[in-house]
Amino acid sequence: MNDCLVTELRFSNTQAISLISGEHVKITPPKTVLNPEKKWQDCFEVIKKFKITEEISINFLTFTDGRGYSLAARIKEQQIVKCIHAVGRITEELSYFLRRSGFDVAHFPIRENSISNKKNISETNKLLNPFSNHYQVGNDYRV
Repeated sequence: MNDCLVTELRFSNTQAISLISGEHVKITPPKTVLNPEKKWQDCFEVIKKFKITEEISINFLTFTDGRGYSLAARIKEQQIVKCIHAVGRITEELSYFLRRSGFDVAHFPIRENSISNKKNISETNKLLNPFSNHYQVGNDYRV
């Protein structure tokens, strides 16, 4: 069960961006970081064991790994944690999908000419809201 927790993770040179407002936020990722490679039931047990209700991080090991999205969606559907942070190998292009699956904050690596390096909220909002309507329900605005 404790193997759901990531213990060795460095959060250097990242910028936190609210996936709700599109603004840069001065916040560090929560110290409790889940590994989406493990069974989501085991991750839920960790959340219950440590009585985590306010915020948690989910680590993306690779750019193409979708398990972090699934874990975030399940956590939001169960309404057991209020704020979910995305950490690891993520890029700004994933902003829309991160938000739709239930993430509230993303910690993007700071790169030149990216939203993590600029405080341009309108550009960020274009990434967060590329469509005017959705044909499927998402976990964007669950508490």
